[in-house]
Amino acid sequence: DQLNADGVLSCTLPAGEWRIVYFGMITTGKKNKTAPKPGLGLECDKMSKPIARHHFDSYIGSLIKQMGPEEKAAFKGVTIDSYEVGAQNWTDGFDQLFKERNGYDLIPNLVCFTGRVLGNTEYTERVLWDLRHTVSDLVYENYFLYFSEKCRAQGLGLTAEPYGPGPFDSSRVAKLVDWPMTEFWYTGNPNKKATGWTWTSQMVGSG
Repeated sequence: DQLNADGVLSCTLPAGEWRIVYFGMITTGKKNKTAPKPGLGLECDKMSKPIARHHFDSYIGSLIKQMGPEEKAAFKGVTIDSYEVGAQNWTDGFDQLFKERNGYDLIPNLVCFTGRVLGNTEYTERVLWDLRHTVSDLVYENYFLYFSEKCRAQGLGLTAEPYGPGPFDSSRVAKLVDWPMTEFWYTGNPNKKATGWTWTSQMVGSG
């Protein structure tokens, strides 16, 4: 409340050394990879159900509206690839969601995001634990679970590679899919880094 419209802080601080840390919310900048050029763009906010709804309705929902009976009969499911877009730690209204789920205000604890110790190590680690747990729950509930519900409402199955260096519980996500899918890399020499050979293994239902 002491920042002016240009983001300049104007206040009187008690004597001593101070470090001013400015926090804001921006996109991570990560873009989808496996799409033709017209479909390339920023990854959607996977912690937000309204964003996930917009993404599904504008993409899958739009396709379904344009399909005829034979096309709909041939359209069996939706695939979510492995998670490879890095961490996300904020969404609109996250401070309120965090407070509702954890019983305390995250805003005075934002300095924990920077790797600094707030109070003591135990307290700081507790805040970060709650943060990671809350983010994981929101990604599960508002992206993976919501997508599975949207698919089933349309009579579609869901296949996914439910893993990756992302902020969610892979085992919980794996329970949602109709057809589990994974991948492995092989070069002939287990001591060498993979350089291009890949096989994708997919388990699908019969029929």
